[in-house]
Amino acid sequence: MSGGSSLPSDTFIEAMYTCAFCDEVEQRSCSLLSPPRNRFLYETPEFMVFPTLGCFVEGYLLICPKQHVSSIANLSTGSFTGLAQLASRVKEIVAAAYGEPIVFEHGMSGCGRIDAGGCIEHAHLHVVPGTIDIEKLLAEYSRPEEIPWSSVAQFAGTSYILGQSYGGKTWVSAVRDVLPSQYMRRLVARELGVFEFWDWRDYPEFDKIDATLARLSLPFQTLKACSIESNESIASSCARLLRVSLFKAAVGTVGE
Repeated sequence: MSGGSSLPSDTFIEAMYTCAFCDEVEQRSCSLLSPPRNRFLYETPEFMVFPTLGCFVEGYLLICPKQHVSSIANLSTGSFTGLAQLASRVKEIVAAAYGEPIVFEHGMSGCGRIDAGGCIEHAHLHVVPGTIDIEKLLAEYSRPEEIPWSSVAQFAGTSYILGQSYGGKTWVSAVRDVLPSQYMRRLVARELGVFEFWDWRDYPEFDKIDATLARLSLPFQTLKACSIESNESIASSCARLLRVSLFKAAVGTVGE
């Protein structure tokens, strides 16, 4: 596969000893891409949305807070509410282009801890298109608890794995031991029939990152225009444009 070249070991080590996401916010560029460049599809004052390294299916996005926190459970109440609203719109855009996605997170108990199966200690939600029973996947580790999204904050300071269906049902499994690196990515890749590509360090999948950026740029640009417009009549027009851009993404005509 053209995107399958592994990342240079020195580049990976440097990213792990700094914070790749904090650096990306500051530099406006992802140093792990080849060549390094801006991969942001959308951002708010608090969050950024971009295709993941290790994009084993096209349309695989991350939602990441700009603030350095170890898990979304550690966000402030206001930030957590904003994340819920943003995640809903991101899922809508991904669903229109690629099919309904699931969401998951490796929630870490604190900085320097990778016991929940994550590999970067800066919170990020994974949004992955595909027909997957996320509750069943969580149950492979331990029986998950279904909770309201608003209750995720109760897991602040603990390690957990979180899953959410496209419809918004949310489950959490508490982590009581050390999980393998990229634990949920392994399971999701297996369910999608691409298990051999679960490790983003070995298979960064640059080609799928570029394809995702090309297909989703217009819907997210339109979403940005809608979100900053307070005039009701113009906002209504923006909403119509967003529906058109979503349709174009769905039929694969964006950028043609």
